[in-house]
Amino acid sequence: MALDFFITDGRDGELLDSDGITCQLELSTHEELFKRLAMIDQKFPLLQRFSDFYDDGFVARDIMADFISEIEHATMHFEMESPVKRFFEPLHSLSVLAFARPGDISAFCD
Repeated sequence: MALDFFITDGRDGELLDSDGITCQLELSTHEELFKRLAMIDQKFPLLQRFSDFYDDGFVARDIMADFISEIEHATMHFEMESPVKRFFEPLHSLSVLAFARPGDISAFCD
């Protein structure tokens, strides 16, 4: 089971990732991510939208630049070998692509 991230049309949730571009957050990586974020003084309100592994999350295009910034700042708090760091790479790319298309980011627990 994973939390799957897609580029969507926020109005109706239609998938816009016609190229099959997605990324997945496994439960163990999710736990590491939010355990570490809880210990950091800096707040990450947009990343926190995905803090409940079993609940769908959403980031609209109009705040995508802020979401991308949060990913970039949060990345600095993880070691290079961390599964979280490896997850942030495709999430960052997916978010930049969503911003350019334009689209939104939705996460669904399968």
